[in-house]
Amino acid sequence: MPGATKETVSVRVKDGSVLFAVKLRWILIRWRVAGPYDGSFGPFDMSKLGDIKAEVNYGVLKMLINYRK
Repeated sequence: MPGATKETVSVRVKDGSVLFAVKLRWILIRWRVAGPYDGSFGPFDMSKLGDIKAEVNYGVLKMLINYRK
């Protein structure tokens, strides 16, 4: 996710799924186009879902989802 920063990334939980989005304007970087992005994964059992931690380093979104057994 070129150009992504902590301020442009949002992570939330809705209906048992983890949703993430990057709000960027369309840009051209060395013949590659980068722009807004969103995605989701799940569903999770909400009673077992714990904390979600997210960080962005050099345009890479890393999420740690704590899931209790």
